[in-house]
Amino acid sequence: MRLKSQWAGLIFIVILGCIFITADYANISSTDKNINTSKVNDQNIILPNLYTNRASRYKIKYPANWIYDDKDKGTVVFSGQKDTLDYYATVNIQTVLTKRFGGEYSSMKDLLDDIRKQVLKESPQTTFLGSGAYVLNQKDGSKLNGEYLKFIYSYKGQIIEQWQVVIPRKDGQVFYTWAYTAPIDLYQNNLPVAKAMLQTWIIY
Repeated sequence: MRLKSQWAGLIFIVILGCIFITADYANISSTDKNINTSKVNDQNIILPNLYTNRASRYKIKYPANWIYDDKDKGTVVFSGQKDTLDYYATVNIQTVLTKRFGGEYSSMKDLLDDIRKQVLKESPQTTFLGSGAYVLNQKDGSKLNGEYLKFIYSYKGQIIEQWQVVIPRKDGQVFYTWAYTAPIDLYQNNLPVAKAMLQTWIIY
């Protein structure tokens, strides 16, 4: 099932996941926010659905009760069903051409530096929580070496936490940006789901 798009045109990498979060979350009462907000148990995560993007050459699994929107070329956003708190937790993937193939970024460092600039422009008081190497294991036993960045920032009055991962494809044509984004008070609830999804991500 697809989720109706809530944006148009080019979206900055950093704020993509926030479009869903800020649309209605500010209007939810604190009582409603405390309903069904228990952290997902790692042992109970089942990802029966498979999303395949043949043009961008990857596939990833996601929960039965989540939906996605891939209307924008090179971009997909997963979230829980609307009218649930899981709706405000998003996992998004963007495919970004390398400079060699017509894009803007020559390296992961260039891309990550730009992400930092984007978030600081949007939220000068951003707190960067950590960064470093990230290894994405593939089904065939190979490994893709990427990098991650974690930060907390403000967007349209909401405090957002984001985990950003950048992975290069082996052929050097594209970088993939994967991100888990949620309001800070909901971030831990679906973090196990996001981690489980990331571990199923196959790039070919």
